[in-house]
Amino acid sequence: MIPVRIILVRPSHPGNIGSVARAMKTMGLAELYLVAPEKFPHEEATALSTHAQDILNNTVVVKNTVDALKDITYVYATSANSRDVDVNSFSAHDAAVDINMKIRKNHKTAIIFGPENHGLSNEELLLAHALIQIPTQKEYHSLNLAAAVQIIAYELLLASEAGGELATVPELEGFYAQLEKLSESTGFLDPKRPGQLMERFRRLYNRAELDHVELNILRGFLKAVASKLDKVDI
Repeated sequence: MIPVRIILVRPSHPGNIGSVARAMKTMGLAELYLVAPEKFPHEEATALSTHAQDILNNTVVVKNTVDALKDITYVYATSANSRDVDVNSFSAHDAAVDINMKIRKNHKTAIIFGPENHGLSNEELLLAHALIQIPTQKEYHSLNLAAAVQIIAYELLLASEAGGELATVPELEGFYAQLEKLSESTGFLDPKRPGQLMERFRRLYNRAELDHVELNILRGFLKAVASKLDKVDI
């Protein structure tokens, strides 16, 4: 399961809650919080959840949005426009990539969705570290709550499947040794006067938090370059 909390603020239609639960389950999300729902539990929510009744059974109901953010360290809020809130704004795709990175850093993340009729208030948007915006056509920009959750949940699933386990320290050390050897063989690095080149390389790639697949791509690239140069076997 993807460890992201979905928070619905003051949802007015119980059917939307059930549809959100269904959207979450199909994409590997399980943690649902409701802030002051008008009707919950409700038979319509159960009916539209299909096989996601377990998510509804474990749904947490709280009185305010702050309570829903208990133990959360990074918050994303959905909004049709940024209004006066000065925070980073992401598309659903870019937000999913960013969330996946936050999860790797052990952040407990949540996404807040506003009421169906008018969205989140400015005060609620100010609780967020970043906004997620789903573009729509200008003539009709009303997006159903469950549809919005489905779009973002889909991107979260893709991002989680794309990013594998992080490379280990020994794997990274092998890469740095390969990079240093190639740098010396091309004359890019002078072993007598190395300066801080390799230290800077390390800082650069450590910040990238490479996973196994990404590291193998880089090592394959270095090996291909060395083969073309026909100067060094790495």
